Amino acid sequence: MALGTYETILVEKENGITWLKFNRPEKRNCMSPQLCYDMVDALTELATDDETQILVLTGEGEAFTAGMDLRLFFRDLDDKPVERARARAADRSWNWYQLSKFPKPTIAMVNGYCFGGGFIPLCACDFAIADEDATFGLSEVNWGILPGGLVSKVVTMTMNYRKSMYYAMTGDPFDGKTAEEIGLVIIHQQIFELRGNFLLFAVLWIGWCFFEQFEVVRPNLDAKPVDAFPFKNSEGDFVMRFFLVLVATNLFTFPFI
Repeated sequence: MALGTYETILVEKENGITWLKFNRPEKRNCMSPQLCYDMVDALTELATDDETQILVLTGEGEAFTAGMDLRLFFRDLDDKPVERARARAADRSWNWYQLSKFPKPTIAMVNGYCFGGGFIPLCACDFAIADEDATFGLSEVNWGILPGGLVSKVVTMTMNYRKSMYYAMTGDPFDGKTAEEIGLVIIHQQIFELRGNFLLFAVLWIGWCFFEQFEVVRPNLDAKPVDAFPFKNSEGDFVMRFFLVLVATNLFTFPFI
């Protein structure tokens, strides 16, 4: 499938893996209204793209995403209610509803800064891996508020509850190693190893999906946090497959890829 050209994102395909990249590196990939519109269009097309067997969400340059573009997304739209409503609808559509219900497995690969609103697409993906030097932060407290939108909910669904409260109320940044320890990501590694281990992870996942056609387990927004991520699906033992993948990716690295 031939995809359109986008202003703020990149779409690259490689052996069944589609790399969907935030592409505003000069702004640390912060999310503008145009980026949200581009993501809605790209995810709509990729959902039925036969060449896309796994979707990887990552960022171009030194950041995954620094969160919302405060000027373009908020200040510039203060006196434009229709445009503001349209931008917010696109934002919520792509970074939670489309991504969390995407019909192919999704993996967030955090290659640098991930702040504020960037936690929503991070948590919406089925899995997340991070560079050990990545920097995470819930910085909204610097403006005297707690994380808004879906951020607070998805963070407490994904991380340890007390850790979520701590980082939301202090704004303290943390690295990839800490992100793994508190359950936000499943693997942290140096950036030159990250891509190699990811590719092995993806190959194993593609193989299982192709040969056994089991349904990807998705979080349930309406459930209590403890029930949000079921352990099994109707086709087989998801947990056993998941841990086999983790064992494989921890044992083998390909730094030359």
